[in-house]
Amino acid sequence: MNAAIRAVTRSAIFNGIAVKGIYRGYRGLVTNEIVEFKTQNVSNIIQVGGTILKTARCMEFRTEEGRKIADDNMVNAGIDSLVAIGGAAFPCFVWMIHDDRSAFPIYRW
Repeated sequence: MNAAIRAVTRSAIFNGIAVKGIYRGYRGLVTNEIVEFKTQNVSNIIQVGGTILKTARCMEFRTEEGRKIADDNMVNAGIDSLVAIGGAAFPCFVWMIHDDRSAFPIYRW
């Protein structure tokens, strides 16, 4: 996963797109663990196992209220699209975001 995080971050920055890293996946959207990523954030991570962003289960995201909090946090952080990488549950959560906010672009990696 770190290789994908690095590739997305570096490609976006090269193309003039600001990048935000969301720690602990969907839980991080709900708890607002969103930070700006620069190339330094993804230097020397390919050889590290797992993911630098960490993972967590998020029951709150399954509720409309939890997704509303996540959406508010994304808006406040200036996030206007989402690249979702990995995880067994992520496809259904990605579509929950899309269903709640249909104009929101989502890219599945």
